[in-house]
Amino acid sequence: MKNIKIINNNTEKLVDVPVGGYYDVNPGEKVVLEEKPEGLVKTDDDLLLLFSDGSFYLLTNFFKSSTDIDISNAIEVADQTYYPPDFETQIEVPLRDTFEPRPSPRSEFEFTSPQDISLLNLKEESNADDTETDTQESNIMMQMLSAEQADSGIVTPSTIPTSVSINNVSISESSGTAVFTVTRVGDNTQTATVDFVTEDNTAISSEDYTGQTGTVTFLPGENTQYITIAISDGSVYEENENFNINLLNPTNTTISNKQGKATIEDDDTPPSFNISDITVNENDGVAIFTVTKVGATSITATVDFSTADATATSAEDYVTQTGSLTFSPNETTQYISIAITDDLIYENAEHFHVNLSNPVFSTISDSQGQGNIIDNDPLVPASFQINDTSAEDDAGVIIFTVTRTGDSTQTSTVDFTTNDGSAVSGSD
Repeated sequence: MKNIKIINNNTEKLVDVPVGGYYDVNPGEKVVLEEKPEGLVKTDDDLLLLFSDGSFYLLTNFFKSSTDIDISNAIEVADQTYYPPDFETQIEVPLRDTFEPRPSPRSEFEFTSPQDISLLNLKEESNADDTETDTQESNIMMQMLSAEQADSGIVTPSTIPTSVSINNVSISESSGTAVFTVTRVGDNTQTATVDFVTEDNTAISSEDYTGQTGTVTFLPGENTQYITIAISDGSVYEENENFNINLLNPTNTTISNKQGKATIEDDDTPPSFNISDITVNENDGVAIFTVTKVGATSITATVDFSTADATATSAEDYVTQTGSLTFSPNETTQYISIAITDDLIYENAEHFHVNLSNPVFSTISDSQGQGNIIDNDPLVPASFQINDTSAEDDAGVIIFTVTRTGDSTQTSTVDFTTNDGSAVSGSD
């Protein structure tokens, strides 16, 4: 067994990876081997490390991650299959006698963003006593290979573990179907079956998808099957929903991941809010605005509102107000009541606004309602009167007061002139 050092920042640790075992590489970790590999082989997403003493190590999912390693010398070998004991992922590994290994440029392998990467020990180095025997048997397996298997270049041990798993999917509500992939790994020489059944979560089988039960069958040589579930395309705006498919009752296999999750992404248009205009008499006491929600939804929606001055002011003509309206899924209409001030002054018609804002699970199609206030006070014609007054002889000036009563909404004028009485202009 080789010395394997794992470095994470300034922390170092030695790990032992037994034959058939593996170490899961964490993000940011650097894998340092005691010697440089004799060669590198690229097999799909995996990187095989070959050592001169006959040992093999595999970095699974290596090419799905970001790394700084130079793999330009790696050999690509396909269609060579090996199923390591106690490991769920099918791994493609060439026999040693099918290629000429090229030197590895380094023994350090640093991953900046690994995804399910494991360092797998396929075989330890050989002892001196059995080196020749191991070389003759391809230096890969701990068990004997038949001449036919060696000639074909494919290792298929009889004690291979097998398992099935199911994936997660995300689909648009209008896509019509959700297709799950059921994958078998390991021994595929026998027919294997696994049952499945759908399960409601936030999505309901009577409304959002068609519930289903059944059996998936893998014939010899088959590793992938599919389960297709019909999705209902509703016209009601709603949150994204999900349901599950559960695997059960396997035969000639085991289950490594028993549940797949389907997320149904809603693609319907959210409802919109609009607000009416209103005209009231000043003595009506209240102006009632109508807020309408347009569009079907299964979600509670909200919208805020607030009053704003225009020619009418909150200090004199109406009572200012702010608030929020909450619409349940089937509710389409609500009302906002604004108190109106009834004064005794004749005046022109005035108006103020109610504005909508901050919609949640909705939009706004008309954000402003106008409240028109019609004055109810009678028009009294303007009239003028002037008072009597007196002053001392030495006062120098005498002041009269002219008073207007009645309509004060318009500019009014009146002329005046003086007339002699007992006092004579020019002398008094």
